[in-house]
Amino acid sequence: MHTNLNPPPTRHSYRRQNAFWLSLAALLLLPLIVLVAYPKAAAPTLHARALLALTGGAIPQDSTPDAPPFTTDRLAIELTDVPALPVDRQFNAYLLKGATATGLLCRDLPVSNGGVNTNCDFPGQNLIRYDTLTFVQESSVFSSTLPTAALTYLRQALAEASGPPANLGYGIGLKTEAKLLADHAGFARDAANADNLAGAKRHTEHVLNILYGEADSRYGDQDNDGVATNPGDGYGLLVYRQKLYDAMQSAAEAGDATLNIQTRAAEVQTALSNIGNGNGDGAWADLFIEKAQALLAESDTAAAQTLAAQMAGLAMRIYQGEELNDNGEIEPIVGEGGAQTAWRYAQYAADYLTADGAGYVRYIDSGSSVSNDALRIKMSGLPAANAGEQYWVYLVGDDGSYFLAGAVDGANGALDATLSASGRNLAGAFNAARITVGYKIAEDMLPTTALGYLCTALDTAQGTPGETGYGVGLATQAQILAAHAGFARDSAQAGNLTSARQHAEHVLNILYGEADARYGDHDNDGLPTNPGDGYGLLAYRQQMDSTLTQAAESSDASDNIRTRVAQVQTALTNIGDGASGDPHWAALLIESSQGLLAAANATEAQTFGAQMAGLAGRIYRGEDLNDNGQIEPIQDEGGALVAFRYAQRAAEYFPQAVDAPVATATPSPSTPAASVTPETSPTSTTSTPTAPTPTTTGTPSTATPPPLGGDAYEGDDQCSDARAIATDGIVQRRNFHQTGDSDWVKFDATSGEQYLIEVNIPDNSVADVALELVAACGGTVLEAQDFQFSPGVRLDYTAANTGSLYMKFANHDPERAGDTVAYELSVRQLSASAAPGLLIIVAGQIKNNDPVQPNIYHVTDAVYQLFKDKGATDDQIYYLAPDLSRTGVDASATAANLEAAITQWADEQAASAQSLTLYLMDHGGQDIFYLDKLRGEWITPTDLHGWLNKLEALRPTLNINVIYEACESGSFIAGDGSISKPGRVVIASTDDVNLAWASDDGAIFSDHFLDSLRRGESLYTSFRSAQIAAQIAHPQQQPWIDGDGDGVGTDDASQTVAAQRGFAFAGTFPDEIWPPFIAEVQPIEPDEQGRGVLRAQVRDDVNVDSVWAVIYPPSYSAPAESEELVQEALPTAVLLDQGNDWYGARFDGFRENGTDRVVFFADDNQGAHARPVSMNVQLGSNDVYLPLIRR
Repeated sequence: MHTNLNPPPTRHSYRRQNAFWLSLAALLLLPLIVLVAYPKAAAPTLHARALLALTGGAIPQDSTPDAPPFTTDRLAIELTDVPALPVDRQFNAYLLKGATATGLLCRDLPVSNGGVNTNCDFPGQNLIRYDTLTFVQESSVFSSTLPTAALTYLRQALAEASGPPANLGYGIGLKTEAKLLADHAGFARDAANADNLAGAKRHTEHVLNILYGEADSRYGDQDNDGVATNPGDGYGLLVYRQKLYDAMQSAAEAGDATLNIQTRAAEVQTALSNIGNGNGDGAWADLFIEKAQALLAESDTAAAQTLAAQMAGLAMRIYQGEELNDNGEIEPIVGEGGAQTAWRYAQYAADYLTADGAGYVRYIDSGSSVSNDALRIKMSGLPAANAGEQYWVYLVGDDGSYFLAGAVDGANGALDATLSASGRNLAGAFNAARITVGYKIAEDMLPTTALGYLCTALDTAQGTPGETGYGVGLATQAQILAAHAGFARDSAQAGNLTSARQHAEHVLNILYGEADARYGDHDNDGLPTNPGDGYGLLAYRQQMDSTLTQAAESSDASDNIRTRVAQVQTALTNIGDGASGDPHWAALLIESSQGLLAAANATEAQTFGAQMAGLAGRIYRGEDLNDNGQIEPIQDEGGALVAFRYAQRAAEYFPQAVDAPVATATPSPSTPAASVTPETSPTSTTSTPTAPTPTTTGTPSTATPPPLGGDAYEGDDQCSDARAIATDGIVQRRNFHQTGDSDWVKFDATSGEQYLIEVNIPDNSVADVALELVAACGGTVLEAQDFQFSPGVRLDYTAANTGSLYMKFANHDPERAGDTVAYELSVRQLSASAAPGLLIIVAGQIKNNDPVQPNIYHVTDAVYQLFKDKGATDDQIYYLAPDLSRTGVDASATAANLEAAITQWADEQAASAQSLTLYLMDHGGQDIFYLDKLRGEWITPTDLHGWLNKLEALRPTLNINVIYEACESGSFIAGDGSISKPGRVVIASTDDVNLAWASDDGAIFSDHFLDSLRRGESLYTSFRSAQIAAQIAHPQQQPWIDGDGDGVGTDDASQTVAAQRGFAFAGTFPDEIWPPFIAEVQPIEPDEQGRGVLRAQVRDDVNVDSVWAVIYPPSYSAPAESEELVQEALPTAVLLDQGNDWYGARFDGFRENGTDRVVFFADDNQGAHARPVSMNVQLGSNDVYLPLIRR
């Protein structure tokens, strides 16, 4: 960890045009889009849909059944009673995760005599991750692919481009900024009409800066109020315009560009030329700038009103265009089209067209957002669909994956429909469209809860090396076991007793695993060796048995799952648990291995070696005792391979005809046909799908989309339309998407119960949220908050009655709206218990006279005091530190003391506690926590995970939270040694490869984390506050949280657990503590001597104690790994009170060419820390990046 007056790192490592016009002759020579469309005259013969009696199933298997890695990447399909297919129809299967998700296509299944017997292989996919199998009889009636090279440039316009904020596509940025321009020009007009000349000039500054962008030398403080403000994203509307112009030019000039792309590019460029470059070309932007500058210079209100009205009209032309020829449409022609037209015709350039160009599948926006998240399908002349049939619309990804956009009804071969994809930008993900006509023949879905356990057995499991599924680990280790038992036999037969004994040790250690007390140096050569993965075959066996028991006992488990689980467990019983006296194979193998180890010579060892090889072979493959040619899951036959195969069969699909009556019971499983060879007919064929893809992305829905624009909860502008929120602390992410927007939210309350309502403002948001709470629509306001000193909300409220409570949220400035006006809302019912739980604190140390050691103790002492303030006694706190003289320290920081604290002390104290929190702080490192490096004391994630597991086995209801403040602390979440586990909240102050940074006396993450906990926020919202603060101050620092045990520190699923833990209990809500709020910072314009004034407006509910800024010059770089822990000497300026909440200081050190980063900090006299604010200063160009101002 490094220390300075700003937050530095917690350790020393640092890793890981012209106008484009086309003549008709030129257009005729250009290539056409690749497409196939079937005219009406060639329509296939369609057959009426009939009730079916499809039988059979589909089993997930391995494409390499006799060898690792046991990936479950094949779907073996065997069906009978398949309806006869017309010659122009295909019988296709889609394996999906959810009925409408992106998934895998098994194309053109071969049907012979009403049967299908084939395999579909999906290399690299584990099919156990999917849950729905659908069989469709369909004919392709339309197919179109966009040209690769031109599409690259179209995607820069429509989806994503390097350079703009958040990599916005140029067209997205243009339309978004144009909308802001029109809004603020309207605000300027309204202000002028209200005789508010200052307000009109302020909004005139906004529109000019929206146009220019921060890189333009004209950007700045246009109204001379001392602050340059910009409600836009800083990139500049004129920059977006030029970039879009260039991207469309490149698309049109691409070697594979189609006539449509070239035509649409020219139309887009015409609309962009109407807007103009704003640099003297006489177009709308030039005229607009002229009027804006005149208004800024105007002192007469009446004259300003005229200018403002002209501005508003020009801004609306730039945004919407103007209809000049009275044909009812704003077109991409000279003098008409603006930004909206340019965006719309850029979308048209990516049309999937029919052969005649009249029909299309087109990307559109589902609402007012600019998102390409819907499809417009309009075409005619397709083969007519018969009764019961539909048209199926698919998009195909660059990698060949299929996305089922939805089904459409069409009359007489004509389609006119819109399909929504719920916010997903389709233009960035797909390059082809396909429409088929047909119907769904059959479908089956696996039960959700039971499937989760099957996934643990066959895919991934927490706590195993590489998160190997228990069944995969069992089969893999069994194969290694059989190999090394064979090596022991061969060595004994060759007279090499030493080698035979070495392989006997391997066999035993493969069986036991490193956590087993029997693991060790069995051949007494001084070194325990193990060619396995260390988890232990017997441990895999036990976990697989337990997991499948849960699958079978799930409420939704099918008869097939229960049957297959019983068969698997028979095979697992054959293997046995390896305990002494167990008559099964593992115990017998242990006995034979020990016999070989004790053999006096190689001859004596040969008998034991042969027994070992035979028994290990049984454990792996099983044995065909009844001579029926199959190894079955029956007593004394099936082993690990059979157990794995029949676990796969538990995920078998039994598709039922869609029109057939649904049976009340799951079909009985097919007759077992266990075999160590592939379970397919010798005459079967293999149908290999095209490039399958994962399905981890969100799935667009064909349901009715939410109202236009806004967040996922829109349509909530009235109390009667209030959206519900649970009282479990889970965050809803919302925004005020349009001017005057309000959000109504309701929650169910119980009389006498206390609730904590919290609104936090994410980074880069300019929201300033006001709250009104009412008991009924139109009722009296019960509580309200709209504080000047905080943009957020924190209200504790005790319900007087049982029923719904309604909350209205609005932005303090109703004119400010859009995606950047975002907030995070949660409501949490406070527990009736005020027990603070148990606490273990560890303050680490790496060397004497460490300049960062005081920071470590400052944080750990603060944790100790926080728990004491919340009611904990010293008996409930166990504090480990190298300095035993510190208040509250119980023992020195050693691995043995930490192990005892977790496995013994916590167990003894847990009878009266609901939770245990571990707060660890040191310098950190990859997969290591230094308790006291001077004395050789450190632990790994594996150590800590094992101790916590022991405690949880003793106290299964104890909630455990681990907070680790150190560099690379995320390595305790990610990787093979992860301490993550479902229900265990693990918080790391940074990710697994980056630095964590200190503050002036503590640590940037912990300072804000503890502040939030002290205020009664949940673990999750406290984490979010600290995460945002750390990332503003130091973008390299990436705090992580894991509460669902998936080893991923960045997903939202973790909040489910963490949002319900914290210090806020009913009756003990903390005193009102609000952190200072840095509401605004002013731009810095250094003079030729490098001098500039730093100014910040800081508000608080009490007294601001200190305000300072840290300046990172262009030459600054984070401490390298080779540097020891030294105190950084960064320039720092203390800002003094100048009145009216403003603080300032002159800084004379802007002396390097390039960009200085200035970070502002503030504290109040309650010790609370303000969220930092950062801005960039470019010496000599006035290029300043500022956070947007809330009020």
